[in-house]
Amino acid sequence: MAPFSGSSPLAGPLGPAGSSASAVGAVANGRADVAVLLREAGRGRREAFGPLYDLLAPRVFAIGRSVAGEGAAEATLAAFLELWRRAPQWPGGDAAAAAGWALRVAVEALGATQQRGGKAPGVS
Repeated sequence: MAPFSGSSPLAGPLGPAGSSASAVGAVANGRADVAVLLREAGRGRREAFGPLYDLLAPRVFAIGRSVAGEGAAEATLAAFLELWRRAPQWPGGDAAAAAGWALRVAVEALGATQQRGGKAPGVS
C-alpha cells in the first residue's frame, strides 16, 4: 500500500458550521477543483484539506523521495503542514495556478526539511 493513500487525518466535519458545502461542491463527479479546495483550506476548513491532500500527495511524495530519500514520508508531512499554514496566503486563480502554487510551497518545505537533515520542524 502506498504511504499516502486515502484521506488526510485533517479531513472531516471539523471545520466551521456550514462549511462543508463549498468543499463538497469542489469535488463533483470524481473531479476536484484544486482552486476551491485551496481557498477553503485557507479559510480553515479542514474538510477541504483531505481532498486537496489526496490530489497532491502523490506528486509531493515523489518530489520528497527525490529530495529526502528514506525520509520522504516525514518530509511530505512537513510539506503538507506548511501548505496548511500558508493556504490563507494563496493569492487566488484557477485550478492550474492553485496546483502550481501549492506544489511550490511543498517544494520549499521539502527543501527546508532537507536542510534540517531530513527532520520536520519540531522533530529532534
